[in-house]
Amino acid sequence: MIVLRILSFLPLRILYVFSDFFFFIGYYLIRYRHQVIRNNLVQSFPGKSNAEIKKISKDFYAHLCDYVFETIKLITISGEELNQRMKFRNTEQLDRFVEKKIPIIGLSSHNFNWEWVLVSANANMAIKWDFVYMPITSNSLDQFLLNVRSRFGGYPIKRMDLGRELIRRKGVFRGIAILGDQFPGHQNDKYFWKTFLHQSTVFNGAVNQLPFTTQYPVIMFNCHRKKRGYYEVTFDIIGEPPHDKNFSALDIYAEKLEGLIQSNPSNWLWSHKRWKEVD
Repeated sequence: MIVLRILSFLPLRILYVFSDFFFFIGYYLIRYRHQVIRNNLVQSFPGKSNAEIKKISKDFYAHLCDYVFETIKLITISGEELNQRMKFRNTEQLDRFVEKKIPIIGLSSHNFNWEWVLVSANANMAIKWDFVYMPITSNSLDQFLLNVRSRFGGYPIKRMDLGRELIRRKGVFRGIAILGDQFPGHQNDKYFWKTFLHQSTVFNGAVNQLPFTTQYPVIMFNCHRKKRGYYEVTFDIIGEPPHDKNFSALDIYAEKLEGLIQSNPSNWLWSHKRWKEVD
């Protein structure tokens, strides 16, 4: 981690040189998860040619390598620099909730760079964001991600502790950020099935329970990559209280996310085994 901290002091233009090197190694030599990426793309875009699939795959590799070094940069990047590189648009969608100090459920996605979205939101928005996460096997990597995500006031909540944390922090004004497109990985997760990118796709059904349980408004973060090192986030309202038991945030979220992915296919996490079999 000392090495990563030293690297994080380098300007992004230098870190992108490292990213280009890792791209060459990963794409041309190691071919990291090449078949997983190709299969995901072919199944998600049945109308695209081999050349189009190859172009998306190559661009994705480049964005993935940038993601790694941009995340390392989060160790030391200032809130001011983040504010220059990550612009939040149409925030008036949230203003009326913020003014009344109504907590918000925020559904994000694995669109680059989702780490910057969370950290920048805590650095520059008028509301602080708790974030729901699933611990990963590597303790050192898990701690690294917790450290960078917690900068500027982010509060971590393990996915399996979400229920009790909602009760414990009921009186706290904050947003609750959730990666809505994450594969349901916890043994107690409820499954919600939806046709998504031409495939039967399972989502974490707890996302549909939260609005009714909390009666919080639900919004969606849409992250757009404008150019290297610069992003823009727009917001959509998914639903406002009162919510009844039949309200399905995931139906609306999945449709909006599919449109976001289709507008820039290389900006989503295709190396993830998103359509693996479930028990």
